[in-house]
Amino acid sequence: MPIKIKSNSVGSVVNIEIMDTSLYGSDPKYRAVAYRARHAVNDSSPLPLLANKYESLKTFVFNFETSFITRAYNKFRNI
Repeated sequence: MPIKIKSNSVGSVVNIEIMDTSLYGSDPKYRAVAYRARHAVNDSSPLPLLANKYESLKTFVFNFETSFITRAYNKFRNI
């Protein structure tokens, strides 16, 4: 689940964008996970970015790995 993050020079998050808007609009499970991922990034602000790397990190894409959710769901569903 790719999320585009924009930060300012002190690492504070100024914008969070869900990249896959079609899946976000059509899949309620994806939307729920994306919503929580967005809040996790926002709650982590300011991000611990190196000052000398600001130009290369002021906008970046972070890919949340979500496959563990399906594995956990299937594991507990069989109990």
